[in-house]
Amino acid sequence: MGNANFYQVIIGIIVILAVAFIYFYVSGKNKSKSGNSDLDGITVTQNKESQKNGKDLSDDELIAVLTAAVMAMQSNPDVKIRVTSFRRIPQSAPVWNIVGRRERMENKL
Repeated sequence: MGNANFYQVIIGIIVILAVAFIYFYVSGKNKSKSGNSDLDGITVTQNKESQKNGKDLSDDELIAVLTAAVMAMQSNPDVKIRVTSFRRIPQSAPVWNIVGRRERMENKL
């Protein structure tokens, strides 16, 4: 009788862990697919609109955006980083490669 109870408890724990794993896996997939907002509460549609409008940014505005992005990603706000210039580099990869990278990054976000 003692061994039967032990195995029943082990099987019960395994079943509970499997159900919990499936629940978190499914809920995580739903969040990533329906994630219309990022961490700051800005919706994805707003980001796409700003990207469309952002093609005519001046150099000063682009530097400000890059600086803000660096500061937002920093874990230590006491360190001062200032973007003073940037350099555009020519496209060396084929278009299909760039599109593939972009789609992969968008799917991960």
